[in-house]
Amino acid sequence: MLFPNRILASGILVYNISMNILSQISPSLLSGQIERIAIGSHWIASIIQTEKGRACGLASTPTKSFVTDDEQRARLAGLVGRNANDELPALIQTDDLLQRGIGLATLNALLPKDGAENWTDRNAGDVIIERGRDKHVALVGHFPFVPEVREKVGKLSVLELNPREGDLPASEAPNIIPQADILAVTSMAFVNNTMDSLLALCRPETYVIVIGPSTPLTPHLFDVGVNMLCGSIVEEIDPVVESVLTGDGFRQIKKKGVRLVTLEAGNNS
Repeated sequence: MLFPNRILASGILVYNISMNILSQISPSLLSGQIERIAIGSHWIASIIQTEKGRACGLASTPTKSFVTDDEQRARLAGLVGRNANDELPALIQTDDLLQRGIGLATLNALLPKDGAENWTDRNAGDVIIERGRDKHVALVGHFPFVPEVREKVGKLSVLELNPREGDLPASEAPNIIPQADILAVTSMAFVNNTMDSLLALCRPETYVIVIGPSTPLTPHLFDVGVNMLCGSIVEEIDPVVESVLTGDGFRQIKKKGVRLVTLEAGNNS
């Protein structure tokens, strides 16, 4: 069953990020031209020349999608100089995971940051601990903060495509998520096209958090039942891009100039 407060009126979220959501977001997106697509082994950075200056969005590099062959590089090079807004729909609708990742990074670069100075500077682990005391938390995706969260919440169930010790396989989602008081979902669920099915498993009262540097910081996601967004803003573009290309993990990239921020439904001005 699809809970109506979790899914748009059309009944489904179409592909990652959803063309329904994209159609709502599009009028508010900055206009811009693609300056560069930087792809590292762990992260993608999309650098856009927007009407308000240079902007950079991040997305995690999908597993096994790291660019290694000349054909892929040539295809990506063809994006440089193009209108980012024109390219975005095709990028997020494709079956190619790498291009979806580029689409998510590009969307993040185009999202306006009006009022960002008032957004809360917090990381997802702290938010989950605060909200999850004495509660059952279902976490989709294994994050570095898992050991600390496990100690401080009532119960933690980690769902992973590639389970580590203590994790559950992602296939257990239908058994775990309906029991959870809090669902924290990696933003990469937009890329692998699982966000709609994960939201549909929630009880109406489940508190839903989308987490990770790839998270689109847009209140339009509150319209599909998300309660909180824990994402990132790139503040120092060139050092961050070089760190991405070096293959650094997020902890290293963050030190180069990334701010972690939190937006909550009803409190996002």
